[in-house]
Amino acid sequence: MSPTANGEGNGLVLNTRRVAVSIFLVCIACEILLVFLDYRINYSHATELDPIRRFFNITREDGLASWFAVTQTTMLALTSWLIWWIVGRRGAGRWTRVGWLVLFIFFSYMAFDDGTAFHERMGSVFEETKGRAQAEPDATTLGARALEAFPSYPWQLLFLPMFAALGLFSFLFLWWQSRSSLPRVMVVWAMVCFGSAIGLDFIEGLDPDHRWNAYTWIEKHHNFDQYAGLHFREGTYEACRHFSKSIEEFLEMFANTLLWMVCLTQLGANVHGARLQFAEAGPAPPPPSPA
Repeated sequence: MSPTANGEGNGLVLNTRRVAVSIFLVCIACEILLVFLDYRINYSHATELDPIRRFFNITREDGLASWFAVTQTTMLALTSWLIWWIVGRRGAGRWTRVGWLVLFIFFSYMAFDDGTAFHERMGSVFEETKGRAQAEPDATTLGARALEAFPSYPWQLLFLPMFAALGLFSFLFLWWQSRSSLPRVMVVWAMVCFGSAIGLDFIEGLDPDHRWNAYTWIEKHHNFDQYAGLHFREGTYEACRHFSKSIEEFLEMFANTLLWMVCLTQLGANVHGARLQFAEAGPAPPPPSPA
């Protein structure tokens, strides 16, 4: 930031490209560090103090990684809201305004979901419904039968169609809004990361004896019990499952970083040439004196 070109001290010029690059580097460094801290302090038992290990456990909803992810998603939502506000004041087309508003609502919901574990809690409600349906076969509903047939986490059956539709909308809208190749590449890779994370989550929810369970296959064909027991005090299956979750969380955070960069790029394009000024509210000017 620097004074405006005309020398006035109350105007600031923000280099959005430099800010975006700085934020990107900081976010990537933090995400890699969170994976390392989970591996070294939590899973490798660098300390025997369970509260500290839980704090660095990347898979927990009340740890350091969760706070970082929620904060990042909240900033992504605020950036999309700011773009919506700016394009509205600049008279952009209706669908442009609607698109940014939808993104703001979607990213705001994702921040809320990450912070409250909402979809996991609703999955638990589905699990309870499943238990009641099994206890009362005559009361079995279509939803309970679908839940019974679905092999992984119940939340995916409930939320995945909505996430897929909003993810497709986000991809198409940001692709349309982007005017250069780099933001479009970031959008593509963000969606690839989200899809990969959901795929890993699907595998994590499978029963150990399910034929699609990759951890069981690894345990059967590449047993690392001795190494995992020595370093992590776990067996091959649990170690693979934990690091799969660690990769999943990293992919989600990295995807949000990419989307944030795309939004910051759009913010820079929409505020180009604008001045940021601060004014102190003062008393109303006196009415003009009568002639």
